[in-house]
Amino acid sequence: MILRARGGDIEIRSAANDGTIPSRAVGGAYAGMSVNSDAIAGVPAFDAAVRFASQAVAKLNMRVWTGEGSDRVKVASGWQAKFFESDGPCPDQSWFEFWELVEASLTARRNAYVWRTIDRGQVVALWGLHPDQVMVDIRGGRILYRVVVGGGWTDPVGVTSLRTVEVDAGTMMHIKGPGGGGRAVAPTPVELFRRTLGAALAQESWQEGLYTRGTGGGVILSFPLELSHTKAMEAKELWDASNAGLENSHGTRVVSGGASVNSVGLTAEDAQFVESVNLSVEQIARITDVSASLIGGGKGIGQNGGPISPEHEATRWVQYKLVPRLERIEAAFRRDPSLFGPGAVNYPMFDNPDPVRGDRITEDTIRHQKVQRGTLLIDEDRAIDGLPPLPDGQGQIPQITPVGGAPNQAPAPPPAQQE
Repeated sequence: MILRARGGDIEIRSAANDGTIPSRAVGGAYAGMSVNSDAIAGVPAFDAAVRFASQAVAKLNMRVWTGEGSDRVKVASGWQAKFFESDGPCPDQSWFEFWELVEASLTARRNAYVWRTIDRGQVVALWGLHPDQVMVDIRGGRILYRVVVGGGWTDPVGVTSLRTVEVDAGTMMHIKGPGGGGRAVAPTPVELFRRTLGAALAQESWQEGLYTRGTGGGVILSFPLELSHTKAMEAKELWDASNAGLENSHGTRVVSGGASVNSVGLTAEDAQFVESVNLSVEQIARITDVSASLIGGGKGIGQNGGPISPEHEATRWVQYKLVPRLERIEAAFRRDPSLFGPGAVNYPMFDNPDPVRGDRITEDTIRHQKVQRGTLLIDEDRAIDGLPPLPDGQGQIPQITPVGGAPNQAPAPPPAQQE
């Protein structure tokens, strides 16, 4: 039995006759819509969630560390440290582009693929691949990867024309997202949430039809029995030409032939248009694990059930959404035998996410308290505002303020030497 997984579609082939055995519904249709990865990518809320998550990861830097807790220090030597501090993982991608693609693949497809180029036992390049480039084959318990390269796809091989190459786990790093359990390939959101995503696509189609028709729903033209079918169809075409579309949405409607007009279906008001859009964003936020308030939906700041402040919103994102994403990627790179592997003293870890920032008054108060505690030097505080250091090293003296006391006095400058 061979499992073939590519992008958002999975099929199972029999090794005996190479016939296709249908797997669980992955693509297909729901609510009259074709549900697949390409279609879902066109849903604005889904695209916003993927972009938000991938760019949040991409702006961070992975570095090499050693030690734990207070003993943890950044490693500056060694080929791994130099590799992660280079301008990019491969000639065609910057680190930002690389991490953006890795996290976008995990959020949108729950599987990310990285091609390693190894020379003399050391990784000299990492190539982030689009999930649609990779097909996973399982043959007799061995995992193989068939990769489409060239012809516009990322090309770690260096071919000029489109072709397919087959590699094993020694070349391909597969980062599996949540929900896979014991499966070799994690199920995609399309596979897990086809009904919910199909409803979101149907909503998009309904909105498009609303604006195209210029009416809240369909209409029925009722004609007297003596009117022939041909004449009735001519009247229908005349109605569509003069009433459908945005340009006619607020015009005066006229119909001939003694017809009466009745609406059918839901109007925008009946469908509670705004509420339905918000529901779609909420559902996609749960699927992508990105807070709805960060992609234009959900409860607003200060509303019941929403974040109580911008700082609270940022804290929830970093602690509950971003950090688990970083740890998933770090774990994959740490256990990779080509980079670190079991027993390695050093390990990869992203720089800490940007600290949660408050308003200007709050930020200034926090910096003032840090200066008084001695955890922030005056020169460091001035540098944040783009100011030069104080003269004679005065800004390098910790200004520790005892409880109820005054800051440490700066030492008097040494007396001028007499010639």
